[in-house]
Amino acid sequence: MGVNLGSAIGVVLVSVAVVAFTAAAVADTTISQPVAATCWVPVVDAPIIDPFRPPACPWCAGNRGVEFESDAGALVHAPTPATVIFAGAVAGTPWITLDTGTERITIGGVDAMVHVGDRVRRGQMLGVSTTTVHVGVRRGDDYLDPARWLTSSGYRARVVPDDGAPGRPASRRPTC
Repeated sequence: MGVNLGSAIGVVLVSVAVVAFTAAAVADTTISQPVAATCWVPVVDAPIIDPFRPPACPWCAGNRGVEFESDAGALVHAPTPATVIFAGAVAGTPWITLDTGTERITIGGVDAMVHVGDRVRRGQMLGVSTTTVHVGVRRGDDYLDPARWLTSSGYRARVVPDDGAPGRPASRRPTC
């Protein structure tokens, strides 16, 4: 039984093409994900009630950010250093947009105490919530899940001895 050399080369070429295409597709999806220099501080002290749900198409339904269950009057903070590029109402809802240089962060449902052009520090108070607080993140035209940076507990996982020996105290270091 002889091996058809032409068929074997064809199979190898198709396999190489599939591997190259898959590697390019994986590389493309990872490139579009931002890499945060530091963890963000929580925007508001409240749980997420509606998570990020990317739309299937640019005009399709979805949640292009996360919704926090906050009460009116809750303090809203800048998650990271940025410049305020918008502070005003859109369709009756107050919004603030921050530019980090790589991402734009939109925060909805907050009466602003900052103005366009202001440079804000990480953790600086931006205003107070009017309702639930929406936080969205965009890099270029891509919407990204802000929960990656906004929900870190700040504690690293650690092994706890099960033999009764005292464990090390938890350290508060960024985990994202």
